Amino acid sequence: MTGAEAAVGDYVLTGPPEERPVGRVDVVLELASGTRLVIARAYSRGSFVVATTAELAGTETDSETGLRWHILGVTPETLAARGVFRREMGRLTRDPLPTMFGSPRDDAEAAADVQQALAEDGMTRDGDITVRVQQGVAVLEGGLGTVGGKVAAERLARTTPGIWDAVNRLVSDEELGALVRGRLRVEGLVADGVQDVAAHGSVVEVTLLPGYGRLADDVRRVCADVPGLRELVCRLASKEGP
Repeated sequence: MTGAEAAVGDYVLTGPPEERPVGRVDVVLELASGTRLVIARAYSRGSFVVATTAELAGTETDSETGLRWHILGVTPETLAARGVFRREMGRLTRDPLPTMFGSPRDDAEAAADVQQALAEDGMTRDGDITVRVQQGVAVLEGGLGTVGGKVAAERLARTTPGIWDAVNRLVSDEELGALVRGRLRVEGLVADGVQDVAAHGSVVEVTLLPGYGRLADDVRRVCADVPGLRELVCRLASKEGP
């Protein structure tokens, strides 16, 4: 394991026999004495511990969530004994009264609570959202109508007992429509033939002006790799009467 293999945003676990979440890598420091990882502690917002890359025993990437976990060869208690820190004025200062590492909750129970909260909230209940929880980290995937709903979904996840971090991969119809419009706007002749763009349920409908039906394949090509796009439908606008 080298320092370059540990990146900001990676997650850190203790090793067997009892895997426990240590936290998320917040800063990677390249020092003459070796690479240090400043880790934002799990279940303790605003609190940090420091580990070295020499203490990393391996790395695993979960196939379902895509989360990258580094396995640490020391316990959270060992890290805490070295010092727990808080950030003040941009610098880490030792916390004289650190809280203990939290106890993980069953991931399946936490995921069920997040899913229920999403189903009950007015801004998220109509979304098509999949919730996965691994070691207390909630991963939200799918789509919903508004950017506000996307923000609300993450807030609901983060405030659920047993969740200490959330990865928001949701795509709103508002964002999706804007992305497609942006792609088409710079495509010259294609842009000239577009009358309207509408998104709903991760499906985008592009309405072409009369006489521009031949551009449908170009529209699909331009938008083929738009993130979160489930389906693109092209239709031709009706001709106006005399």
